[in-house]
Amino acid sequence: MIPAYVPGDWRFLHRAIADRWVPPLAEVQRHTPLYLLVLGERMCYFTKKSATMTRLVRFGVSIDSSLLKKFDAFTAKAGYVGRSEAFRDLIRARLVEEEIQDSDALVYGVFTMVYNHHKRQLEEHLTNVQHDHHQNVITTTHVHVDHDNCLEVILLKGTVTILKQIALSLSSMKGVQHTKLTLTSTQEHNHEHDLPSHHHH
Repeated sequence: MIPAYVPGDWRFLHRAIADRWVPPLAEVQRHTPLYLLVLGERMCYFTKKSATMTRLVRFGVSIDSSLLKKFDAFTAKAGYVGRSEAFRDLIRARLVEEEIQDSDALVYGVFTMVYNHHKRQLEEHLTNVQHDHHQNVITTTHVHVDHDNCLEVILLKGTVTILKQIALSLSSMKGVQHTKLTLTSTQEHNHEHDLPSHHHH
């Protein structure tokens, strides 16, 4: 018989997992404070931060044995506790890739560039582009790499189209030697006003 759960009793949660009272899926949120709610034979987890129930669904997957072996090797190398979290991360990554194909999707971006600071007026032009898009620039970090080169990292927010336009404007300037734009999404924002506004100098 499963004893009554007392909120905040982590020993209960650990014992519940160890004794298989609940599916071994607690590692889903292993970095997030978890609470367990037992409703008859149904077990649900929810976090203290949102106090919102997140129901875990178990389902079977048919997979080739050789592919599963490679997947297990991947999860072990990456440090995953089990297959579940690794599988979820792969799903999330694929969903983000799909979302950033939508030019109107609201995303966050990290733009990195290396440029020669001796190039005349280059730094002024780079700064002007960022000011022209101040509503999309969250913050900028500048590093002096060596005597000639600087590394700049710009955190951005906005639609996929706008962030790509900003990246293109910066990359096309003479004296900019290397650039890369990485886009990501929480898959939760549908409208531009949902993105928090932050700007640091």
